[in-house]
Amino acid sequence: MPRERWEARRMNMIPFSGIRKIFQAATELESQGQQVIHLEIGRPDFDTPQHIKDAAKQAMDKGFLHYSSSYGILYLRKAIAEKLHRENGIRVDPQSEIIITLGVNQALSTIMLALLDPGDEVLVPDPFYLNYLNCMRLAEARAVRVPLREENGFQVAPPDLEQAITRKTKMIIINSPHNPTGAV
Repeated sequence: MPRERWEARRMNMIPFSGIRKIFQAATELESQGQQVIHLEIGRPDFDTPQHIKDAAKQAMDKGFLHYSSSYGILYLRKAIAEKLHRENGIRVDPQSEIIITLGVNQALSTIMLALLDPGDEVLVPDPFYLNYLNCMRLAEARAVRVPLREENGFQVAPPDLEQAITRKTKMIIINSPHNPTGAV
């Protein structure tokens, strides 16, 4: 029996990224020989430093090509825990409190799907990175916008935060430096 559709219905809740549409158009222009200055995605305008390329090649040459823990490679998690303690005064257990992801989108999706139930509310400083909404939609949660005001240096004002909290509040997004304002 043929299927009408292959994707899950929830995929209809997630629009294709406008940033990615612009990136695709810019890439097409580049393939036609036009020079493009990319302002659409958060990508550095410089090449990966040589020491990082060399370390990646050395790791591959040593056989670091296989599956690791679902949490990420332990020595990397330990190094992150040490950095957080040394530079930020934060103590975390690398065994249970650090997870390595492929990027912010995987991290957000994983966290929201793991912690949010349908109908839960997420406090989101506004303006915000639009993909937060898509991750919440997948988790069937609802965004509650908390305004960021220029006169406050784009910092969350405690009264605005307190006013947004309800019995359904389960999460607040804290992004530092903030995307798109740059506030820290």
